Amino acid sequence: MNIAASDLKHALKKLAPLRTETFQLSEKGVSAQDSDAIVDVLCPFSGLTGALNISGKKLTQVINRMSGQIEITQFDRYIEIKSARAKVDLETQPVQPVVRPELPKYNLEIKLPDFKKALAVASASASTAKSAAFGGVVLFQNLPLGLDETESSGYRVTGTDAVVLTTVTVKTPVSLQFRALINLTACTVVQAMDSETILVGDTNQRLILRDQTTTIYAARPVQKYPDFDALLAMRPHTSFVLKPQEWLSALRTVEPLIDDTVDKGAIGVHFEENVVQFKNVGSGSVGSDEADYEQVDPDPVFDPKVVDLKITEKYLSAFLSRAGEEEATLGVTNSPIRLEAGNVVVLTMPVGEKK
Repeated sequence: MNIAASDLKHALKKLAPLRTETFQLSEKGVSAQDSDAIVDVLCPFSGLTGALNISGKKLTQVINRMSGQIEITQFDRYIEIKSARAKVDLETQPVQPVVRPELPKYNLEIKLPDFKKALAVASASASTAKSAAFGGVVLFQNLPLGLDETESSGYRVTGTDAVVLTTVTVKTPVSLQFRALINLTACTVVQAMDSETILVGDTNQRLILRDQTTTIYAARPVQKYPDFDALLAMRPHTSFVLKPQEWLSALRTVEPLIDDTVDKGAIGVHFEENVVQFKNVGSGSVGSDEADYEQVDPDPVFDPKVVDLKITEKYLSAFLSRAGEEEATLGVTNSPIRLEAGNVVVLTMPVGEKK
């Protein structure tokens, strides 16, 4: 059986996020599973008979060092992998194929590039601790875009660690009402998928995400569905427009002086007369830098605001890095700070206030 090394590398990359030492090879392709997900990747292994367990680490290391066409031959207790110059024998064990859950009858079809971006941004803010109230998952849900609307007209992906909440809204018509928690392992596997569309469906036991070559049977997390609508609906009493790249440049000056052990790595942010000043918090080395902003609400002519905030620097930096070249806004409410750029909204608690 011959296969391009690049094709097999790409297939193995999709299994890398799973916490397992063993991959399974069969005539249909390569698979792996852990407590979070089962992942099947179609691959032309037409020469294999039965199912074989193999060390995922060794197989990946060997294939990543090969190029061009490779030949795989099955023997009794091993497979032989040959390229133009190399030959490697890897031990295998016969095994019964894992029984797959039944595929759902109804699927939500969405564009994969937009979905991948939304998952990546939201996952970066999600807690990795499964023991946390909303840990190890992101929330994926359809939503009407207006308060008077009842039909789904987009979807939202949200991740949080209980201090910072990041939500990405994609405004595109979708055919079904849907709400699910996606574990972070499945989110990472989705990033390696490369089709134009993806199907999302659910069964009693699994959330299933699939394209033409890859199927993810994601385990259902035990957390209850959270409701962030009230938080996201809060309107700021003071809002400022900013240029993310200018703010990020000023923030970088002070960033090396931030001490994560002092006020949770906070940075002081002072707004006055259209100039924002960043200062590191605590004793020792001291630094500051400035950038411009514009107050948009309330009307600065009648009610100019002087505002002092303490924000966890890594959350502000992450938002500014994602915002790109477009204008962004920072809004001050009675509790969370609202950062918004395009379809990304970040809510973060000021340092020193209760969650």
